[in-house]
Amino acid sequence: MLQCERESTDVIVTMENGDRYVAAFFAYKYIEMIRQLNFQSGEFIKGKYFWVKNMVLVDSCCREDILNVIENIIEEGNFESVFEKL
Repeated sequence: MLQCERESTDVIVTMENGDRYVAAFFAYKYIEMIRQLNFQSGEFIKGKYFWVKNMVLVDSCCREDILNVIENIIEEGNFESVFEKL
C-alpha cells in the first residue's frame, strides 16, 4: 500500500487573481483507520460518524492524484461548492 493511500492533507489552491481556497483531502483507507481509532477512543460515538468541513475523499493523497481531482472538480463546475475561500 502506498503511503499516499493512508494520508490526509489540506489542499490550498491559489487562483491567478491571488484568491486562495482550501479543502481537506482524505484517502479512503485513512478514513477507515480513523474510524477504527475513533472506535477505540470513543470519539465520534465510537466511530459511528466522522466529518470535516470541505472534505474530499480520494483514492490517494499523492500530488498527481490531487491535481487530477482538482482539475476534474473545476471542469465539472463544482470548485466553489467543494473548496472554501480563505
